[in-house]
Amino acid sequence: MELLAGWDGVAEIDAPGVRVRLFHTHSLLPAGFSGLVAPGLLSHIRANHGSYDVVHIHLARDLITLPVALFLSLRGANFVVQPHGMVVPDARLRARVFDFLGVRPVLRRASSVIAYKGVDDEALSALSRGEASIEFLVNGVESGGLHDGESRTSDVVMFMARLHPRKRVMAFAEMARILSGRRVPCRFVVVGPDEGDLRELQSFIQAHMLEEVFEYEGPIPYSEVRRRLRRSGVFVLPSVNEPFPVTVLEAMAIGTPCVITDSCGLAPYFREDLAGLVTDGTPTGMADAVERLIREPDARDSIIRNAEQSIQDRFSIRAVVNILVGLYRKGIANV
Repeated sequence: MELLAGWDGVAEIDAPGVRVRLFHTHSLLPAGFSGLVAPGLLSHIRANHGSYDVVHIHLARDLITLPVALFLSLRGANFVVQPHGMVVPDARLRARVFDFLGVRPVLRRASSVIAYKGVDDEALSALSRGEASIEFLVNGVESGGLHDGESRTSDVVMFMARLHPRKRVMAFAEMARILSGRRVPCRFVVVGPDEGDLRELQSFIQAHMLEEVFEYEGPIPYSEVRRRLRRSGVFVLPSVNEPFPVTVLEAMAIGTPCVITDSCGLAPYFREDLAGLVTDGTPTGMADAVERLIREPDARDSIIRNAEQSIQDRFSIRAVVNILVGLYRKGIANV
Protein backbone atom coordinates (compact mmCIF):
# COMPACT_ATOMS: atom_id res chain seq x y z
CA MET A 1 0.00 0.00 0.00
CA GLU A 2 1.28 3.46 -0.92
CA LEU A 3 0.18 6.93 0.06
CA LEU A 4 0.95 9.55 -2.60
CA ALA A 5 0.50 13.24 -1.87
CA GLY A 6 1.53 16.71 -2.90
CA TRP A 7 3.91 18.18 -0.33
CA ASP A 8 4.76 21.65 0.90
CA GLY A 9 8.16 20.52 2.15
CA VAL A 10 7.15 21.00 5.78
CA ALA A 11 4.33 18.65 6.79
CA GLU A 12 5.24 15.28 8.26
CA ILE A 13 3.09 12.21 7.63
CA ASP A 14 3.36 9.14 9.82
CA ALA A 15 1.40 6.17 8.49
CA PRO A 16 2.66 2.91 10.04
CA GLY A 17 2.67 0.05 7.56
CA VAL A 18 2.18 2.37 4.60
CA ARG A 19 4.84 3.51 2.15
CA VAL A 20 4.56 7.30 1.94
CA ARG A 21 5.72 9.17 -1.17
CA LEU A 22 5.58 12.97 -1.06
CA PHE A 23 5.99 15.18 -4.12
CA HIS A 24 6.87 18.87 -3.92
CA THR A 25 4.15 21.27 -4.99
CA HIS A 26 4.60 24.52 -6.89
CA SER A 27 2.20 27.38 -7.50
CA LEU A 28 1.21 27.58 -11.16
CA LEU A 29 -1.86 29.82 -10.89
CA PRO A 30 -2.89 32.45 -8.29
CA ALA A 31 -5.82 30.33 -7.14
CA GLY A 32 -4.88 29.03 -3.70
CA PHE A 33 -4.54 25.27 -3.39
CA SER A 34 -6.36 24.73 -6.69
CA GLY A 35 -3.50 26.50 -8.48
CA LEU A 36 -0.82 24.15 -7.12
CA VAL A 37 0.84 21.47 -9.24
CA ALA A 38 2.94 18.44 -8.30
CA PRO A 39 4.69 17.32 -11.51
CA GLY A 40 6.55 14.54 -9.76
CA LEU A 41 3.31 12.94 -8.61
CA LEU A 42 1.87 12.79 -12.11
CA SER A 43 5.16 11.42 -13.46
CA HIS A 44 5.14 8.72 -10.80
CA ILE A 45 1.58 7.70 -11.69
CA ARG A 46 2.45 7.56 -15.38
CA ALA A 47 5.40 5.28 -14.71
CA ASN A 48 3.79 3.04 -12.09
CA HIS A 49 0.02 2.97 -12.56
CA GLY A 50 0.16 -0.54 -14.00
CA SER A 51 1.45 -1.90 -10.69
CA TYR A 52 -1.56 -0.68 -8.69
CA ASP A 53 -4.71 -2.76 -8.28
CA VAL A 54 -6.69 0.37 -7.48
CA VAL A 55 -6.01 4.07 -6.95
CA HIS A 56 -8.17 5.97 -4.46
CA ILE A 57 -8.15 9.69 -5.31
CA HIS A 58 -9.38 12.39 -2.93
CA LEU A 59 -10.63 14.58 -5.73
CA ALA A 60 -10.93 18.35 -5.98
CA ARG A 61 -10.99 20.93 -8.75
CA ASP A 62 -7.24 21.31 -8.63
CA LEU A 63 -4.14 20.66 -10.71
CA ILE A 64 -2.81 17.86 -8.52
CA THR A 65 -5.58 15.29 -8.11
CA LEU A 66 -7.60 16.02 -11.25
CA PRO A 67 -4.75 15.41 -13.78
CA VAL A 68 -3.97 12.10 -12.05
CA ALA A 69 -7.62 11.03 -12.22
CA LEU A 70 -7.91 12.11 -15.85
CA PHE A 71 -4.76 10.20 -16.81
CA LEU A 72 -6.02 7.02 -15.14
CA SER A 73 -9.42 7.40 -16.77
CA LEU A 74 -7.82 7.61 -20.22
CA ARG A 75 -5.76 4.48 -19.50
CA GLY A 76 -8.77 2.47 -18.37
CA ALA A 77 -7.25 1.94 -14.92
CA ASN A 78 -9.22 0.97 -11.83
CA PHE A 79 -9.69 4.06 -9.68
CA VAL A 80 -12.23 5.50 -7.28
CA VAL A 81 -12.71 9.16 -6.45
CA GLN A 82 -13.88 10.75 -3.21
CA PRO A 83 -14.53 14.51 -3.43
CA HIS A 84 -15.47 15.04 0.27
CA GLY A 85 -18.04 17.66 -0.73
CA MET A 86 -15.43 19.73 -2.61
CA VAL A 87 -16.84 19.12 -6.10
CA VAL A 88 -20.31 20.59 -6.49
CA PRO A 89 -21.95 22.60 -9.29
CA ASP A 90 -20.31 26.00 -9.65
CA ALA A 91 -21.41 28.67 -12.14
CA ARG A 92 -18.02 30.39 -12.29
CA LEU A 93 -16.26 30.14 -15.65
CA ARG A 94 -13.11 28.52 -14.25
CA ALA A 95 -15.13 25.80 -12.53
CA ARG A 96 -17.18 25.13 -15.65
CA VAL A 97 -14.00 24.70 -17.68
CA PHE A 98 -12.59 22.29 -15.08
CA ASP A 99 -15.85 20.34 -15.16
CA PHE A 100 -16.05 20.08 -18.93
CA LEU A 101 -12.43 19.11 -19.49
CA GLY A 102 -11.76 16.97 -16.44
CA VAL A 103 -14.32 16.53 -13.69
CA ARG A 104 -17.19 15.18 -15.78
CA PRO A 105 -15.09 12.57 -17.68
CA VAL A 106 -13.46 11.46 -14.44
CA LEU A 107 -16.79 11.04 -12.62
CA ARG A 108 -18.17 9.02 -15.49
CA ARG A 109 -15.17 6.67 -15.78
CA ALA A 110 -14.36 6.07 -12.11
CA SER A 111 -15.33 2.59 -10.93
CA SER A 112 -16.91 4.26 -7.90
CA VAL A 113 -17.64 7.87 -6.93
CA ILE A 114 -17.79 8.03 -3.15
CA ALA A 115 -20.33 10.48 -1.76
CA TYR A 116 -21.85 11.53 1.55
CA LYS A 117 -25.55 10.68 1.59
CA GLY A 118 -27.66 13.81 1.40
CA VAL A 119 -24.61 16.08 1.20
CA ASP A 120 -22.96 15.81 -2.22
CA ASP A 121 -24.56 12.79 -3.92
CA GLU A 122 -27.07 14.85 -5.90
CA ALA A 123 -24.36 17.34 -6.90
CA LEU A 124 -22.09 14.60 -8.18
CA SER A 125 -24.94 13.00 -10.09
CA ALA A 126 -25.75 16.36 -11.68
CA LEU A 127 -22.13 17.05 -12.65
CA SER A 128 -21.81 13.64 -14.30
CA ARG A 129 -25.17 13.97 -16.04
CA GLY A 130 -26.35 10.92 -14.10
CA GLU A 131 -23.54 8.69 -15.34
CA ALA A 132 -21.43 8.39 -12.16
CA SER A 133 -21.44 5.13 -10.20
CA ILE A 134 -22.18 6.75 -6.85
CA GLU A 135 -21.52 4.81 -3.66
CA PHE A 136 -22.04 6.00 -0.10
CA LEU A 137 -19.38 6.00 2.59
CA VAL A 138 -19.03 7.50 6.04
CA ASN A 139 -16.04 8.70 8.02
CA GLY A 140 -14.78 6.30 10.64
CA VAL A 141 -13.22 6.53 14.09
CA GLU A 142 -11.76 4.09 16.57
CA SER A 143 -14.54 2.70 18.70
CA GLY A 144 -14.28 2.15 22.44
CA GLY A 145 -13.08 4.30 25.31
CA LEU A 146 -16.55 4.73 26.78
CA HIS A 147 -15.87 3.19 30.16
CA ASP A 148 -12.28 4.04 31.02
CA GLY A 149 -13.09 5.51 34.44
CA GLU A 150 -12.08 9.10 33.63
CA SER A 151 -14.26 11.66 35.36
CA ARG A 152 -16.83 13.55 33.33
CA THR A 153 -18.23 16.99 34.08
CA SER A 154 -21.83 16.51 33.00
CA ASP A 155 -22.81 20.18 33.19
CA VAL A 156 -20.20 21.36 30.64
CA VAL A 157 -21.60 22.16 27.19
CA MET A 158 -18.81 22.28 24.62
CA PHE A 159 -18.14 23.84 21.23
CA MET A 160 -15.02 22.42 19.57
CA ALA A 161 -14.19 23.79 16.12
CA ARG A 162 -12.48 26.67 14.37
CA LEU A 163 -13.79 30.07 15.39
CA HIS A 164 -14.77 30.82 11.81
CA PRO A 165 -18.16 32.25 10.79
CA ARG A 166 -18.97 28.99 9.00
CA LYS A 167 -18.78 27.08 12.29
CA ARG A 168 -21.22 29.55 13.95
CA VAL A 169 -19.69 29.96 17.39
CA MET A 170 -21.87 33.04 17.78
CA ALA A 171 -24.98 30.85 17.48
CA PHE A 172 -23.49 28.74 20.27
CA ALA A 173 -22.99 31.90 22.34
CA GLU A 174 -26.59 32.97 21.80
CA MET A 175 -27.70 29.48 22.80
CA ALA A 176 -25.67 29.89 25.99
CA ARG A 177 -27.41 33.21 26.72
CA ILE A 178 -30.82 31.55 26.30
CA LEU A 179 -29.94 28.64 28.59
CA SER A 180 -28.52 30.97 31.22
CA GLY A 181 -31.74 32.95 31.11
CA ARG A 182 -33.68 29.75 31.70
CA ARG A 183 -31.38 28.96 34.66
CA VAL A 184 -30.38 25.60 33.21
CA PRO A 185 -27.50 24.33 35.39
CA CYS A 186 -24.64 24.24 32.90
CA ARG A 187 -21.41 25.94 31.88
CA PHE A 188 -20.09 26.61 28.39
CA VAL A 189 -16.63 25.98 26.95
CA VAL A 190 -15.29 26.91 23.51
CA VAL A 191 -12.24 25.06 22.21
CA GLY A 192 -10.58 25.87 18.90
CA PRO A 193 -8.30 28.30 17.08
CA ASP A 194 -9.47 31.81 16.28
CA GLU A 195 -10.28 32.32 12.61
CA GLY A 196 -12.13 35.59 12.86
CA ASP A 197 -14.87 35.28 15.50
CA LEU A 198 -12.96 35.43 18.80
CA ARG A 199 -13.22 39.19 19.31
CA GLU A 200 -16.96 39.17 18.63
CA LEU A 201 -17.38 36.19 20.97
CA GLN A 202 -15.52 37.92 23.78
CA SER A 203 -17.56 41.08 23.33
CA PHE A 204 -20.79 39.05 23.43
CA ILE A 205 -19.75 37.31 26.66
CA GLN A 206 -19.02 40.64 28.32
CA ALA A 207 -22.14 42.36 27.00
CA HIS A 208 -24.40 39.63 28.38
CA MET A 209 -22.43 39.12 31.60
CA LEU A 210 -21.68 35.47 30.91
CA GLU A 211 -18.11 35.50 32.25
CA GLU A 212 -18.92 33.20 35.18
CA VAL A 213 -20.41 30.46 32.97
CA PHE A 214 -18.55 30.86 29.66
CA GLU A 215 -14.87 30.08 28.95
CA TYR A 216 -12.65 30.13 25.86
CA GLU A 217 -9.82 27.59 26.16
CA GLY A 218 -8.09 28.10 22.81
CA PRO A 219 -6.87 25.40 20.42
CA ILE A 220 -5.74 21.90 21.35
CA PRO A 221 -3.89 19.22 19.32
CA TYR A 222 -5.98 16.48 17.75
CA SER A 223 -4.40 13.95 20.09
CA GLU A 224 -6.19 15.71 22.97
CA VAL A 225 -9.66 15.86 21.38
CA ARG A 226 -11.09 12.72 22.97
CA ARG A 227 -9.67 13.49 26.39
CA ARG A 228 -11.26 16.95 26.35
CA LEU A 229 -14.58 15.72 24.98
CA ARG A 230 -14.68 12.97 27.59
CA ARG A 231 -14.76 15.61 30.32
CA SER A 232 -17.78 17.32 28.77
CA GLY A 233 -21.46 16.62 29.24
CA VAL A 234 -22.81 17.75 25.85
CA PHE A 235 -21.12 18.54 22.54
CA VAL A 236 -22.81 21.08 20.25
CA LEU A 237 -21.80 21.67 16.62
CA PRO A 238 -23.85 24.61 15.27
CA SER A 239 -22.30 24.70 11.77
CA VAL A 240 -24.54 24.20 8.75
CA ASN A 241 -23.84 22.15 5.63
CA GLU A 242 -21.14 20.25 7.52
CA PRO A 243 -20.44 17.16 5.37
CA PHE A 244 -19.24 14.64 7.94
CA PRO A 245 -17.70 16.08 11.12
CA VAL A 246 -15.22 13.65 12.66
CA THR A 247 -15.30 15.55 15.96
CA VAL A 248 -18.93 14.52 16.40
CA LEU A 249 -17.99 10.89 15.78
CA GLU A 250 -15.21 11.18 18.35
CA ALA A 251 -17.70 12.52 20.88
CA MET A 252 -20.15 9.70 20.16
CA ALA A 253 -17.39 7.11 20.53
CA ILE A 254 -16.55 8.17 24.08
CA GLY A 255 -20.08 8.74 25.36
CA THR A 256 -20.61 12.49 24.98
CA PRO A 257 -24.11 13.14 23.58
CA CYS A 258 -24.20 15.47 20.58
CA VAL A 259 -26.43 18.20 19.20
CA ILE A 260 -26.14 19.02 15.48
CA THR A 261 -28.07 20.87 12.76
CA ASP A 262 -30.39 19.31 10.21
CA SER A 263 -28.05 20.17 7.30
CA CYS A 264 -25.18 18.16 8.81
CA GLY A 265 -24.29 14.97 6.93
CA LEU A 266 -24.77 12.98 10.14
CA ALA A 267 -28.37 14.12 10.62
CA PRO A 268 -30.02 11.19 8.74
CA TYR A 269 -28.01 8.69 10.79
CA PHE A 270 -28.81 10.47 14.06
CA ARG A 271 -32.50 10.28 13.26
CA GLU A 272 -32.42 6.64 12.16
CA ASP A 273 -30.30 5.41 15.07
CA LEU A 274 -31.64 7.87 17.69
CA ALA A 275 -27.95 8.54 18.34
CA GLY A 276 -28.10 12.29 18.98
CA LEU A 277 -30.34 15.34 18.73
CA VAL A 278 -30.93 17.11 15.41
CA THR A 279 -32.06 20.76 15.48
CA ASP A 280 -33.02 23.43 12.98
CA GLY A 281 -29.78 25.24 13.81
CA THR A 282 -31.38 28.19 15.55
CA PRO A 283 -30.02 29.14 18.99
CA THR A 284 -33.45 28.42 20.49
CA GLY A 285 -33.62 25.00 18.86
CA MET A 286 -30.16 24.10 20.10
CA ALA A 287 -30.98 25.41 23.57
CA ASP A 288 -34.06 23.17 23.72
CA ALA A 289 -31.96 20.14 22.79
CA VAL A 290 -29.23 20.89 25.32
CA GLU A 291 -31.78 21.51 28.07
CA ARG A 292 -33.37 18.15 27.37
CA LEU A 293 -30.03 16.35 27.65
CA ILE A 294 -29.28 18.04 30.96
CA ARG A 295 -32.70 17.79 32.59
CA GLU A 296 -33.69 14.31 31.32
CA PRO A 297 -31.08 11.72 32.41
CA ASP A 298 -33.02 8.79 30.93
CA ALA A 299 -33.14 10.41 27.48
CA ARG A 300 -29.47 11.27 27.76
CA ASP A 301 -28.49 7.70 28.71
CA SER A 302 -30.55 6.27 25.86
CA ILE A 303 -28.82 8.53 23.34
CA ILE A 304 -25.38 7.54 24.68
CA ARG A 305 -26.20 3.83 24.29
CA ASN A 306 -27.58 4.32 20.79
CA ALA A 307 -24.55 6.37 19.77
CA GLU A 308 -22.20 3.64 20.99
CA GLN A 309 -24.07 1.07 18.90
CA SER A 310 -24.11 3.40 15.89
CA ILE A 311 -20.34 3.81 16.11
CA GLN A 312 -19.83 0.04 16.20
CA ASP A 313 -22.25 -0.70 13.35
CA ARG A 314 -21.67 2.24 11.03
CA PHE A 315 -18.75 4.45 11.93
CA SER A 316 -15.99 2.21 13.24
CA ILE A 317 -12.78 1.97 11.23
CA ARG A 318 -13.53 -1.70 10.61
CA ALA A 319 -16.98 -0.93 9.17
CA VAL A 320 -15.58 1.74 6.84
CA VAL A 321 -12.71 -0.48 5.69
CA ASN A 322 -15.12 -3.30 4.85
CA ILE A 323 -17.10 -0.99 2.59
CA LEU A 324 -13.96 0.32 0.90
CA VAL A 325 -12.59 -3.14 0.25
CA GLY A 326 -15.87 -4.06 -1.42
CA LEU A 327 -15.66 -1.01 -3.69
CA TYR A 328 -12.07 -1.78 -4.61
CA ARG A 329 -12.94 -5.38 -5.47
CA LYS A 330 -15.87 -4.27 -7.59
CA GLY A 331 -13.53 -2.09 -9.65
CA ILE A 332 -10.95 -4.84 -10.03
CA ALA A 333 -13.61 -7.25 -11.28
CA ASN A 334 -14.74 -4.76 -13.93
CA VAL A 335 -11.30 -3.82 -15.31
